[in-house]
Amino acid sequence: MRFQVPQFVDIEDKIIGPFTLRQFLIYIAAVMVLIPVYTMSDLSLFLTIAIPIAGIAVAFAHVKIYGRSLFAVITSAITYATRGQMFIWHRTGTVKLLPIRGEEFAHVDASFEDSSISLQQRARFLDTTGKVVTEDLEDPLIEDTASKN
Repeated sequence: MRFQVPQFVDIEDKIIGPFTLRQFLIYIAAVMVLIPVYTMSDLSLFLTIAIPIAGIAVAFAHVKIYGRSLFAVITSAITYATRGQMFIWHRTGTVKLLPIRGEEFAHVDASFEDSSISLQQRARFLDTTGKVVTEDLEDPLIEDTASKN
């Protein structure tokens, strides 16, 4: 083997105990938010504020959705919701009939005057009523290839 291919490149290294550097920094940020709350309030208010903040910190540190962190998923969702959307096609309320031309389809035009027939039904009708062969004919292409050999 000429080249050694690195494996498990998408797994972050555990740097501080059982946590990666990113997880550790998220927990440090949560503690830094909770320290002033602890010093300036009583225990019941601190617990009321600390439990949701700790839950959010745990979610941001450990939750992955389809292999992406929760922060990346929320960032993508906000970006998608705030940027302009591009609409390629809008259905209009008017129904336009497609003209069918050709001598073999002259009898078809009268049956399509009803606008309730969908385009798919028209295409199926044309596919099934087009040049139907009811007798066994010789294929000229098969004869040409047999005489050349």
